[in-house]
Amino acid sequence: MKSQAVLRWVRLAVTVAAVLAGLYLWQRFDWVRLPETGCSPVFEVKPGAGLLVDKRPGEFHVGDIVLYRGRDGTLLLGRLHEIRADALGEVAFDVRGDREECPSPDSETLGALPRRALAARLLIAWQG
Repeated sequence: MKSQAVLRWVRLAVTVAAVLAGLYLWQRFDWVRLPETGCSPVFEVKPGAGLLVDKRPGEFHVGDIVLYRGRDGTLLLGRLHEIRADALGEVAFDVRGDREECPSPDSETLGALPRRALAARLLIAWQG
């Protein structure tokens, strides 16, 4: 094989790998911006902050800042306080806010959340 043909195949392979990597990153991670007004229920995240989140984390840990869905489907921000098994052995998550002055629906009002209610885990908060 001539070097030109080899180089063409290498370029094609690199291009395909780059496209696949881009698609993977696009479907796995997301950039979310919090509203500029109001308050944040989590100390580390200020209103108007940009959030890089993992939409498909392998596992959650106590202390993680997460996005979760309320009863009406809106995304809410909170901290994972407890992970436990319910009566049927299903894993349930207790998510709460850090600030009493910034109330939002959390596990105190919604009850323990199933895994499907957790939308993402916060990776980086960029204070805008």
